[in-house]
Amino acid sequence: ISAVQSEELELRGLTEAKDLSAIAPNVAVNGGTTNATAAVITIRGIPTPADETQGFDSPIGLYVDGVYMARSSASSFEVADIERVEVLRGPQGTLFGRNTTGGAINFITKLPDSEAGIKLRAGYGNYNAWNARAIFNTGDIDGSGLKMSFGALHRQRNGIVDNILQPKDKLDPGGNRTDSFRW
Repeated sequence: ISAVQSEELELRGLTEAKDLSAIAPNVAVNGGTTNATAAVITIRGIPTPADETQGFDSPIGLYVDGVYMARSSASSFEVADIERVEVLRGPQGTLFGRNTTGGAINFITKLPDSEAGIKLRAGYGNYNAWNARAIFNTGDIDGSGLKMSFGALHRQRNGIVDNILQPKDKLDPGGNRTDSFRW
């Protein structure tokens, strides 16, 4: 088992399932070929199917707060405020049930804070790549004990080759655009 807390995730700049190779031994994660948010995860030599094979069950279970994510195309969790990530290698059928022959990855999100606040992060890179993420905590609303957290993410990048038949740069080969929301 490898468990990594939020402080270490932020220190290393790890934001999504594709970054898990850096924190857990015997885990390899590659990006999907046709979906920018998908990941092909391999634990101890057992891989998830590629994102094009939506009809097959994965031998590696992905969970967010204990809820099973059936397909690796739902593996972009950058919009969530992650408390910790647990990587369990080897068969996990006793703890998690079916579809965990290779192992399980459990993302645990932070509970909303008692104090109101906002956390912002933005970046810019080559090929006109840029991203922005915001997480807003309402704090304790009117002393009622009701607390909420909202997250939003925008990420885009132009392609590496300019397809002159395609007027939108984000649709060029290597380009992508992702918008995510969570509450």
